Amino acid sequence: GRETLSLAAHDGILWEATPDGVRRLVNGVWEMFPLVFERVRVTGGELYGMAENRLHRWSGSAWTSLNPPLDSGPSIRDVEAFEGTFSVSTQSGLIRWQAGAGGIARRVLPPGPPLDGVYSGVAAVGSGTLWAATSEQDLGLIRFDGSRWIQDDQGMQREWTLAMLADREDNVWL
Repeated sequence: GRETLSLAAHDGILWEATPDGVRRLVNGVWEMFPLVFERVRVTGGELYGMAENRLHRWSGSAWTSLNPPLDSGPSIRDVEAFEGTFSVSTQSGLIRWQAGAGGIARRVLPPGPPLDGVYSGVAAVGSGTLWAATSEQDLGLIRFDGSRWIQDDQGMQREWTLAMLADREDNVWL
């Protein structure tokens, strides 16, 4: 048996992240790629693979590194691509960036509560509101209203969150 770290469906194909590499199921046959990701995720219509401080996007034929503007330390836990901006939850905080001229990423640090801590997930709803959740009880659930971060626990009483996902009806699942 093989340990599954994460699953994602993209363009009708099932993708699986395992400790040995990422693979996809095509016509009943697994095709392996030699990149090791802790998580695969579909966001903004694209497939992404995450591991440590690396982020890759599937181009349809190969994995391309996006070189996020991260220090060598933080480990990526989740990514959300929405209207040209990437939001990344890491083990040491929340980071947003936009691609600039020549593909150079520019970090965006909006005002709001301190963004330190272990962030488990990010999710954007169709209205453009971005939600993020921590794995720590000192901050909980926050949302980005387009200009700043706002703490908004929605009655969760700062419970731990392991992952989050937005659906087509603008619901956020934790």
